[in-house]
Amino acid sequence: MIMRNKLILVMVVVLFQCGHYEPVCECVRPQNWATPLCRPGLPNLYKVSNYLYRGGQPEKCGMEQLEKLEITTFINFSTSDKDQYLINEYKLKSKHKFEYIPLPMCAFLPDKEKFKQFLALVCDHVCDPSKGKVFIHCKHGADRTGTA
Repeated sequence: MIMRNKLILVMVVVLFQCGHYEPVCECVRPQNWATPLCRPGLPNLYKVSNYLYRGGQPEKCGMEQLEKLEITTFINFSTSDKDQYLINEYKLKSKHKFEYIPLPMCAFLPDKEKFKQFLALVCDHVCDPSKGKVFIHCKHGADRTGTA
């Protein structure tokens, strides 16, 4: 009986401590991390650098936001391809042209050749700013774009 009471007391203390856990401040992000942006139609959007943005599958209204961000190259890591329809439809309303590059890949086992192609494209844009900015996305803008 005494052993049982001690066990209950230990469990109560442990549970009480867990309920009062105060995490380290999560609001402090290192300055060199990607910056979250909030734009309509562009879920999970981040500015990685002056020439590179990443996010989830854009919606129709997100195309105008990409134009405002001066995105010229549109890279799709997703295995589904909704982009070509969005880009073609947007071209009817705007003179802005997107270079569209589908590079479907898996987040956990990225294809080495596709990844090399992606890195070459980004390096090319960083080395020559006149080529414009790059937007990469996958379905949610988390796993595949996070890997890249």
